[in-house]
Amino acid sequence: MQKAANKQRVEWLLADRFHCKDPDTQSGQFQHPIIEEIVHSVWFNNRNGLGCLYQQAFSPIPSSTLALVVAAIYDDFLVAIEQYESGAIADVWRSYRTKVFKRGLKNARAQREEARKPVAGLLLDEDVQAEMLRLKESLAEDSDSEDEIPRASE
Repeated sequence: MQKAANKQRVEWLLADRFHCKDPDTQSGQFQHPIIEEIVHSVWFNNRNGLGCLYQQAFSPIPSSTLALVVAAIYDDFLVAIEQYESGAIADVWRSYRTKVFKRGLKNARAQREEARKPVAGLLLDEDVQAEMLRLKESLAEDSDSEDEIPRASE
């Protein structure tokens, strides 16, 4: 009897409810506490967690990171979370993701750091084109000079 009730509950939750803070009303989309718990346990597990070490990349928590967590639970929600990123709710959604980041730092007992200069900057279009040309030439030279890798059946 309990097994059938559990199965029914799972089916009900997977019908676009499991990620909601309140599955009964389907409110708090992508804000179920388990999502934040997973973010904290994976990226903010201690002061050396990636979310603490690379704060610029995690403040606010990227929507794609939340989508990854949700996808790990169930895989059909990337499109829905993208609506939050660019829709009317975008500002509030960013504030929520910033709140998740700050809680992560607090849970890890880490401090917010000042923005650092990026290790590498974006390339200009002409630099990208020159690098692509150089790579193509290099690949062409390599393919001419390398011996073919033998297959296991040979």
